[in-house]
Amino acid sequence: AATGFSEGRQPQGGTSAAHAAKSASVNAHFAALDPDAIAVATNVADEAAKAAQRRDERLAAGPPLASPVVHDLDAFRAKIAARTSKYAAHADKCRRKREVVQHSVKLDWLREGKTRSEFSDFEQKWREELESAQREAHAEATAAAAAAEAEEAEVDADADAAGGGRGDGEGGTAPA
Repeated sequence: AATGFSEGRQPQGGTSAAHAAKSASVNAHFAALDPDAIAVATNVADEAAKAAQRRDERLAAGPPLASPVVHDLDAFRAKIAARTSKYAAHADKCRRKREVVQHSVKLDWLREGKTRSEFSDFEQKWREELESAQREAHAEATAAAAAAEAEEAEVDADADAAGGGRGDGEGGTAPA
């Protein structure tokens, strides 16, 4: 066993019993280790390090490139035709249901002993009320859109002022 220090130096205070006991304890600890378990632990550590390196390389490479898409115009046309026919069938179904309901209401009206002219007047009042509600809703939607547009313009103006007045929100000087 090696004792002492390199270059002929001596330990400070000489060799003590405590130092000898500590050395014996460390030697006993290493003697009790299982070499197969240590080998397996180093293999696991190596695999973990390799996996971390692969992950770092993958993250450094960025997201994978999108695969090229082949545009098939015939398939696109067929898809649009299918959607169009589906919408047309739905619209036709809704129109037929509306006609059936209108006819049922008119029949109920007549069964109650009221005349067609009374039904026409009643229907006209409801249609006028519906059109009025639609006009109001359209006016409200238009006003809301105008307010949102004005607010967006104000935000853009604030961004332009904060960005140096370039006019495109990027700051700097405007191109000539």
